[in-house]
Amino acid sequence: MAKGKNKDKSDRVSSKPQKTSGYSSSKGHGRGRQEQRHTTGKITSFPAKMAMWDFNHCDPKRCSGKKLERLGLIKNLRIGQKYQGVVVSPNGKSVVCPDDREVVEKNGAAVVECSWARLDEIPFNKIGGRNERLLPYLVAANPVNYGRPMRLNCVEALAACFAIVGHDDWARELLKNFSWGLTFLDINEELLKI
Repeated sequence: MAKGKNKDKSDRVSSKPQKTSGYSSSKGHGRGRQEQRHTTGKITSFPAKMAMWDFNHCDPKRCSGKKLERLGLIKNLRIGQKYQGVVVSPNGKSVVCPDDREVVEKNGAAVVECSWARLDEIPFNKIGGRNERLLPYLVAANPVNYGRPMRLNCVEALAACFAIVGHDDWARELLKNFSWGLTFLDINEELLKI
């Protein structure tokens, strides 16, 4: 049979050895192992709005904020842009409490996506909003800071905020996207009173 499009695939023989990168296209080599196991695609809706100021300090493959962005769950905010919902930030003056429920239901919650080691580089005067809040004493369950108090990543901070205002169902839904996610609620069950 002659060369061309109509040639049967079984008849095609290449004289050159096939080069591969070692990755199979079905494995999604652009994602981390956790995401490969626990992500089924973009989630199009979530009961609350979520946002973050991303300072690109973290490894995108391990960053919970970046994963939420890939899932379509969180909006990226610009420096200088204020947020109307609850802003979970180390710059807050009061602690997230059940009284914040209405604000979270109406306007959502936001976090600052940055490295704990580089907090001094963050222009807190250019981000935030009227409802900046601290989180109470909580212990991290994420692989980077597991067991460390007050070293939460973005998804843990958002889940804690939701649980504190009385939406532990939202917290669980959000954390289900991470292999270690529900461990965060187990570790902090007493502190979050869920």
